[in-house]
Amino acid sequence: MSTTPFEEARALHRSGQLAEAERRYAALLRETPDHAEALHLLGVIALQTGRAERGVELISQAIRLDPALAQAHNNLGHGLAMLGRPQEALASFDRALALLPDFADAHLNRASILLALGRAAEALPSYDAAIALLPDPAEALVARGALLLGLGRAKEAIADLDAAAAHGLETLALQATRARALARLGRLEEALRAFERALALAPDDAGLWHDRGVVLGQRGQAADALASFERAIALAPGFAAAHNSRGLALNELERPQDALAAFDRAITLQPGMADAHLNRGTVLAALGRPAEALASFDAALARDPGLAEAACGRGNALGQLSRHEEAAASFRQALALQPDDIDALKGLGNALKDLLRPEEAIACFRRAVALQPEDAEARLDLALAHLPIAVDT
Repeated sequence: MSTTPFEEARALHRSGQLAEAERRYAALLRETPDHAEALHLLGVIALQTGRAERGVELISQAIRLDPALAQAHNNLGHGLAMLGRPQEALASFDRALALLPDFADAHLNRASILLALGRAAEALPSYDAAIALLPDPAEALVARGALLLGLGRAKEAIADLDAAAAHGLETLALQATRARALARLGRLEEALRAFERALALAPDDAGLWHDRGVVLGQRGQAADALASFERAIALAPGFAAAHNSRGLALNELERPQDALAAFDRAITLQPGMADAHLNRGTVLAALGRPAEALASFDAALARDPGLAEAACGRGNALGQLSRHEEAAASFRQALALQPDDIDALKGLGNALKDLLRPEEAIACFRRAVALQPEDAEARLDLALAHLPIAVDT
């Protein structure tokens, strides 16, 4: 049975012989300029060989000749995404799906472009559709799992990742995402094992070493965490988050001066990192340097006004500087952000006590004890707050 010139060109294309396939498509188009499929696939080769503008031009010509080519709309979306035109790419994927609703690749591409546009929640139904359509949805399950983790749905993410593994998939993306989801759920032993599996696949991945260190720190293994952070920094010296995490581990190991140097390095690399300013302030406060701590807490809040811990730290520093009215205001700011913050309640109570407002102080301490009855410090603060009233009567 004889094959047509188009079928021969397409067979070459499918076998990866792109240069010869391109030559054959071009020859066919010289004979038949309105051959929409040949134009489309010539455009696909242009995309495959890094010529996105030419690819978009050719595929657009094909669509003008045959607007019903669903695959062409899908590939046009690819090309537009390559050119940094995500809104137009999304429209192309939508047109492909309008023509062919069961087009799994178009659903996947639509999900990817929505993620690129920062519209993660909207991407979820596209992943759902693709997974329902694909005969082997393992990679799509990993992608949906990563999306679910980003949406704060770690338990569902793990279900997807485990389902992907049941299909026989063993990829870095699967293991890394699963490790992070397990860590998010506090399943630290399992998370650590998953990080080890991921690192076996990518031993030079600085992000994995960092996240492994975070899990080790949560397990109380500060020295091991420090080694993991230092490995991350050796692989990526400009990794600001790893310097910040290294500082936390050093402080846990009672090396506050080294911790300060690590936080300073993180801030040099990423001045807008609110957490590094917060952590620096916390160490300075513990070292009895409240004025410097206050400056760091102010810097943290300037970068993230919603950081309740920084507002609370600021209140403590102001209290140490005998600026009690300002301290009370900072503790109230912390409580506005996080109403059940025990430390902020105790701090506000002490500030009010220093301002000779014992009834208000007692109310704060009572609330702290009600929220956390086992907090011995809160119970002591409550008892001491009653003393001025007892003396006056």
